[in-house]
Amino acid sequence: MRTERRCPVKMNGKERLKALIETVYLAYRNVLAAPPKPPRTPFTREDIQEHERQKALRALDALEKRMGDA
Repeated sequence: MRTERRCPVKMNGKERLKALIETVYLAYRNVLAAPPKPPRTPFTREDIQEHERQKALRALDALEKRMGDA
């Protein structure tokens, strides 16, 4: 069974359509007026550089170990 939610203000069909169009228009205009958000990344440039440095150190340690075993 479906229940309809009624608008507390009495409006005919044209008025409701006009109100809906106005609401959508205002929401769209607000989205366009909002400044663009920067891309989301949890890491800073320093975090990425530190990660790359750690990766290089691990690779160097592995190479030294292989050279020592040979």
